[in-house]
Amino acid sequence: MAVPHPEWRRGRSLRQPRRAGIQFIAVNTLLLTFNLLLGLLASRALTARVFGEVTLGLALLGAQVPAFAWTAARYSRAVAREQENLA
Repeated sequence: MAVPHPEWRRGRSLRQPRRAGIQFIAVNTLLLTFNLLLGLLASRALTARVFGEVTLGLALLGAQVPAFAWTAARYSRAVAREQENLA
């Protein structure tokens, strides 16, 4: 009896392989675009002091660091899984 291809068993088509970097690029691009647009359109709001010498813009940039680290970790795990499946 013929054994189906491993890609088909997981419910994925061979014509559309999963690419690990799509979510990584999308999330990081959206966050950076949001920050740039906010800087262009509401620069006064970004200079408002949140606490001490920390401005809203600096706080928003600081909030992006965990998001970037999270997407980078997900990308790294996805690439490792794909390489594992190829071996």
